[in-house]
Amino acid sequence: MRPIKPEVVFGQIKYDCGFKRFHYKGERLVEAEFSTLAIAHNIRKMIARTDARGR
Repeated sequence: MRPIKPEVVFGQIKYDCGFKRFHYKGERLVEAEFSTLAIAHNIRKMIARTDARGR
């Protein structure tokens, strides 16, 4: 059975950020681009949690 949790994150990045394809070629550049997307996704989650606790 495949885990569902990681697939949710990829779907959120694709749908919420409008991410369709990588803009760079090469393993190193693609890894850097995806890392940036993942960091941005995590920051958005942290902000949402902070806002929810503050209200």
